[in-house]
Amino acid sequence: MTDQLVPQNVYNNLPYVYDDAGFSAYALEYTPIYLNFLQKNGWIGRRILDLGCGTGISLEFFSTQRMMTTGVDVSEGMIDITRQRLEAASVDATLVCEDVRRYTPVEKSFDLVLSIGDVMNYISSVRDLEAIFQKVNYALDLGRTFLFDLRTLRSLAEDFGQKTQELVNNEDLYVVVRNHYDYETQTLGQHFTFFYRDEDNPHYVRAEENHVLRGYPFRAVTTMLTRSGFEVKHSLDLNLNPFDPDKDPHGRVVIVAEKVRDL
Repeated sequence: MTDQLVPQNVYNNLPYVYDDAGFSAYALEYTPIYLNFLQKNGWIGRRILDLGCGTGISLEFFSTQRMMTTGVDVSEGMIDITRQRLEAASVDATLVCEDVRRYTPVEKSFDLVLSIGDVMNYISSVRDLEAIFQKVNYALDLGRTFLFDLRTLRSLAEDFGQKTQELVNNEDLYVVVRNHYDYETQTLGQHFTFFYRDEDNPHYVRAEENHVLRGYPFRAVTTMLTRSGFEVKHSLDLNLNPFDPDKDPHGRVVIVAEKVRDL
């Protein structure tokens, strides 16, 4: 098994409650929105790399659009569920269980690299984040596109902060998360507690996991992209309006960058 993105991020139980807990709702809603936005702005292509593919929501959508897809995720559980999802939909994709920091794509083999759903916030250091940007450069030809999102510093500090949040409370699943934001390190620690049951076990199973997300200043990210051979074409909020760091209405920025030079 590969190392996790950071030592605190363990995916022993989360994959199996991920969809039911609503964690994949964002990808389900916004993957077609982002593809439509790209196509309206001149993107044409069929070869897509999804970094941090999770349970395969985006991969399923792209595959049903007859696109050639590759999904990478550090969690064996996530990859297993993705494989089952694709089989149920009678579509196919290349699946790789690997830490996105260590995954090396074939040179210039994709038309779009996508990474949504807080994946980049799980990268624990500036050095690693920029290294990933450089690998994405390697995966794309000139003029091709990199789309990813980030939770903003404001969102991690204010929307989560020190709050305890009940995420799901129904007959089969209960999920609560205790958040702790550290202003000095700009990291959000999350302690998840799950109570769930399935067909094989009528009794509730209790499980706990810890996760850590790091916030990155918006302008620092765009600077790293420029150093990594990209030009930022769009920075958007979730309404696809230009992102304003001073207002930050949704706590998430979506960045669309174009590769303009090889490294």
